[in-house]
Amino acid sequence: MTIKIAFLSIDNPKDFRSWSGLKLKMFNLLKNTKNKVDIIGPLKNYYRLPYIFLRETFNLFGYKYDADRNILLSKSYAKKIKKILNKKNYDLIFTSDTYLVSFLDTNIPIILWTDVTFKTYYDHYFKKKIKINKLSFNKANYLEKLALNKAKKIIVTSKWSKIETIKNYGISKNKISIIPFGSNLNLIKRDEKFKNLKKNYEKKCQLLSVGVDWDRKGMEKSIAIAKYMNSKGLDTNLTIIGAQKKIKDYKFIKQLGFINKNKLSEHKKLVECYRKTDFHILMVKSEACGVVFAEANSFGIFNISHDVGGVSGMIKNNINGKLFKKFVSVSKVGNYIINLFKSKQRYLEKRKQSYNYYKKNLSWDVNKSKINKIILNLKLND
Repeated sequence: MTIKIAFLSIDNPKDFRSWSGLKLKMFNLLKNTKNKVDIIGPLKNYYRLPYIFLRETFNLFGYKYDADRNILLSKSYAKKIKKILNKKNYDLIFTSDTYLVSFLDTNIPIILWTDVTFKTYYDHYFKKKIKINKLSFNKANYLEKLALNKAKKIIVTSKWSKIETIKNYGISKNKISIIPFGSNLNLIKRDEKFKNLKKNYEKKCQLLSVGVDWDRKGMEKSIAIAKYMNSKGLDTNLTIIGAQKKIKDYKFIKQLGFINKNKLSEHKKLVECYRKTDFHILMVKSEACGVVFAEANSFGIFNISHDVGGVSGMIKNNINGKLFKKFVSVSKVGNYIINLFKSKQRYLEKRKQSYNYYKKNLSWDVNKSKINKIILNLKLND
């Protein structure tokens, strides 16, 4: 039974810059279920310009204003989408841009897949840190509630996110499923057996931190941990990808800056960095999901992070990574890595566990079967 799916997207889902490549993975996943999938998008238009102006104006005064989650815009998108839907007989609507369906008048079942819903996103990332325009927040939250109530199925990436969605919007727990995101990288042979263990176990420890926001991703703490490890006699290097900041010239730190996955040469560079890495360390201060944790695991790399937000949806403590409390000391994290790295057998075992966990729980192949089951259940119960 072939199911016709309308894939809604505010921007071009085939661009790796669209939600860090997640929309492309979602689109390909839906295609791989052997269903018929049409992209409806990109949907951005000149109606956004006044709201972009408002966003930049509020930014000048230290306020956050959401230029996309606006009632008039949402109604405009819904009208445009409705016209397209009327031209074909779709069985299902799929989107991660919730505000596109807030005012959509349709009887077609809707599936929403996101890491967190709006209020959780705002509370976790901005509350008590950045001021937000209250009118903007109220409109965005209203749109989110409309979309969540309208959806037949809501998919989030962690138990934390599910609990927050139920608490903030009164959504039935039976309506929400948990499916973590997989890796965004394409240059890994999915059918090959795990081959990423070091053949020649090295004495130098290679750390990698991947993230764009320097402060939120905890780059300063990662640097402090690498510095501590060196001070304790373990030769340690730290490579930082994405975030960039002028720092003291430490010989053990390499900053590669932003890598554009749309470019094959840069995509390959990122893959090569993972291949040379012993531990992926990202001491995030706040995080909704963290796709980089799945990326690291796909190379059999053990993750080191804080247990905040939705990180536990990606990292099973002591299996594919180690989760520490948010204010854990640099020495405690550093000593943990040193002891694990110096025990070759334990180190290699953690790498095997990380890869196996990825294959069984975080890969897009696993996601495909889960999504397909949800789609078939919706179709049978429609």
